[in-house]
Amino acid sequence: MTGKAKVIVIDDEMRIVAAIAAVLEGIYDVVATTDPFEVLRCVQTQPVHVVLADLRMPAYSGADLLREVRAQSPQTTRLLLSDFTDLAHAVRSISVGDVYRFVRKPWDSKELLSAIAQAVELAVAANPPGDTAGVSAGPSELPVDVLLVGVADSDHDLYACTVGSRYTLHRAGSVEAAARVMDRHPVGVVIVDMDAHASAFGDFLIRLRAQRPDIVTLVQASPQGARHLIALINQAQVFRYLAKPLRPTALTASVDAALLRHAQLARQAQRRRELMQPAAPGVSGAHESRGSLITQIHERARV
Repeated sequence: MTGKAKVIVIDDEMRIVAAIAAVLEGIYDVVATTDPFEVLRCVQTQPVHVVLADLRMPAYSGADLLREVRAQSPQTTRLLLSDFTDLAHAVRSISVGDVYRFVRKPWDSKELLSAIAQAVELAVAANPPGDTAGVSAGPSELPVDVLLVGVADSDHDLYACTVGSRYTLHRAGSVEAAARVMDRHPVGVVIVDMDAHASAFGDFLIRLRAQRPDIVTLVQASPQGARHLIALINQAQVFRYLAKPLRPTALTASVDAALLRHAQLARQAQRRRELMQPAAPGVSGAHESRGSLITQIHERARV
């Protein structure tokens, strides 16, 4: 990427917009505004890497605005600024893929900068310069499996009926069992039920993100666990939240989107390996590293 990434910050209070802009200016090309229609004009007429929108705005809620941004500029990464007083609205926004992650209000400057940097990286990966068929292309040509962790029989049956004919499904009841499955199979998407063993499964998702950033994670849960889910979504960078009771249409769309995201991340990782150290003929870096990394998660899960 040449030049500074463009970041739009919107809140209905100018003092908040100005305070956030002061943290970001000098690092990014910042557009600070209280006008949602200015945001939409920007994403329609120029490349925008990130939009950070306040959830609660009187004329146009942040979640609704980011949904419009997604429709106009899907490669723009969308962040939601929230004090989490409206948990249902905040969680709903990530269940449909409108929001990448949340920024807590009031914000910590270091956390804000980290969130924006990760969001910019995601936007660049979604639309790399000069790439016509690589990172932003469709699903991987290699087989990719889906792992269900802690999922009840009834939900497993729903996954089997909706996506089981197109993807290989695996099932695990514990972190240790999940690690064994990933050791043996080309898992690209992991779906975790957070209503049982939330603490253990949450720690597992955070470790998995650190060890295998190319694996895309989704969580399913009842609405009662919303506050815990928001923290987990940020820490483990969960891709989607599936609200119970599961709906077949939303479930299918989320799994399909997750596998496309996995293909992006896998190609990205492969390009980095090729740039850093070309592999010897006949050696696949992706498959070579998978076993050793998942073994680390497996060993930590025993502790």
